[in-house]
Amino acid sequence: MKSASYRGQEMEIDDLIDSFVETLNSTSRELMLQEDIPLFLRDGDPDKYGYSGWKVLKADCKSRINIFQQKLPKRFPPSYYSFISRYAFPAFQLGPIFLFGNTGQGNNWELSERIFMDEFMSSHLLQSWYLQIGNPLKYDYDPICFDIKRDTEWPIVQIDHEAILCNSRIRVIREIAPSFLEFVQEFVGLDGLSEYELNHNV
Repeated sequence: MKSASYRGQEMEIDDLIDSFVETLNSTSRELMLQEDIPLFLRDGDPDKYGYSGWKVLKADCKSRINIFQQKLPKRFPPSYYSFISRYAFPAFQLGPIFLFGNTGQGNNWELSERIFMDEFMSSHLLQSWYLQIGNPLKYDYDPICFDIKRDTEWPIVQIDHEAILCNSRIRVIREIAPSFLEFVQEFVGLDGLSEYELNHNV
C-alpha cells in the first residue's frame, strides 16, 4: 500500500502535469500534417495544405503504459509517467525536444514504437541505461533520452547518434534538463511556447 506522503507527492506531480497541459493547450501551437494527428486529437479544420491544429487530451492510458513498461529496464519517472498515463497527444516540438507521441494508435512517431524502431540504436541505448523519449527536432536523429542510471527523476540528455551508428559508442552531447519534472516546471513558469522556445534558443 502506498503511504500518505507518497500519495501526496503523486497528487502534487499530477497537479503540475495538469497545469502543464492546460498551459500547452492554451498556447499557440504549430500546425501539423493531418496524417500525424489521430482524428480524436485534431483541433479545428485543416488548412488547404492539409495541416491541422492539435491538442493534448485527458485519457486513461495507464493499463497500456503499464504493459509497455514491462519491456523496459526501468519504469518511467513519476512526472513523465503522470503525463503519458493520463494524457494522449501526438508527437510535438517542445523547446529543445521533439517529444514522441502517445496516441495509442500506430504511427511513425509513437513512443512505444520509436523506442525500438532502430534495433541497433535502441539496443546500444538500453544496454547503456538510456531511454529515448524524442529527438531534438522531428528529423534530427540524435536521441533525446532519460539517463536512467541515476535517481528516480532522471536527467534528460541528448546523445550523438553518429557515435552509436559509426563507432558503437555512447557520447552525451548535452544535458537538456535535470529531470522531466523541472523541464515541465520551467515551461509552466513561462508564458507559453514562444517564450519557452526563446529562452532555449530554439
